Amino acid sequence: MTTRSIARGATGVLAGLALGGALATATADAAPRGAVGGISSPASGTLTLSVRAVDDGVGLARAEARVDGAVVDAVALGDAGCADGAGCPSSVDDVPLAVPTARFGDGVHRLEVSVTDAAGDRAVLVDQALVFNNTPPEQHSTAVLTLGSGDASTPGAPDGQGAGGTGAGGAGAVGGAGSGGATGSGTRPVCLAPRLSMFLKDKPLRVAKGVPVLRRGGRYRYGGTLTCAVAGRRVHAPSGVVIGVRAQLGGRTVAKNGVATRSDGGATVILAAPSARVLEFRYTSVDGTTTRVRLRIAVAAKTTKTAKTTKKKAR
Repeated sequence: MTTRSIARGATGVLAGLALGGALATATADAAPRGAVGGISSPASGTLTLSVRAVDDGVGLARAEARVDGAVVDAVALGDAGCADGAGCPSSVDDVPLAVPTARFGDGVHRLEVSVTDAAGDRAVLVDQALVFNNTPPEQHSTAVLTLGSGDASTPGAPDGQGAGGTGAGGAGAVGGAGSGGATGSGTRPVCLAPRLSMFLKDKPLRVAKGVPVLRRGGRYRYGGTLTCAVAGRRVHAPSGVVIGVRAQLGGRTVAKNGVATRSDGGATVILAAPSARVLEFRYTSVDGTTTRVRLRIAVAAKTTKTAKTTKKKAR
């Protein structure tokens, strides 16, 4: 990481620019103050921030961005002598800072943006959690029927198929104890305000009127992601949350073995295709909210080779 330099003269005091929007009292030895734009969550690729700051003392010397405590970009403000207190601007507008989110793993990270004056006084303008997500969608050589995020029904009784059951855990949080649909004993993670997406991962024989046609008796992979609400943000479900699987055949419903989420909230299950049916993937949270995705499948009839008969020519 190299420090870039931006030469700036005094551009005038940004009246009333202070953290939290509060009016700051200007003193000769006060730390810098300012604001940051361009923050978004979830973020992917390079997040470009815009810093505006003002200093009423010796002037501004440096702006920098950190992720999880590591400096990812820094800008030297003013000319080369700014570090000695000369030539440092009293204010700056729209100083760019680049945050390369792909350098870090997907998930929640801590973003910190600060400015420092020539006297060494450092002011943190931003200190908050951001979600980084740089995982591209899976690519397939054929049409994939993506069913979206499912539908969240009104709260109701858990159905036992991957439901969290009753247990601890406040609203808007992931975690706590639960039961119902789980294998084994003890506590298990739950997911509040859940949203589920599921899709066919393997190539069907064909797609007829929007319905995938599968080989009768074949085994096919289905996969997707479960997300939960945490402190007003949507994050991947923790590892071990069980998603229920059902097959609807006419008026009959058959429960299949549930599938547990991985650490990234993803889940994959292999199901046979003995006959046409509607597959339902479902999760019910401890608050009774259910998210479900339904996928209709058809199967191809078995093909038989027609024996060719050879007619003998009559002599």
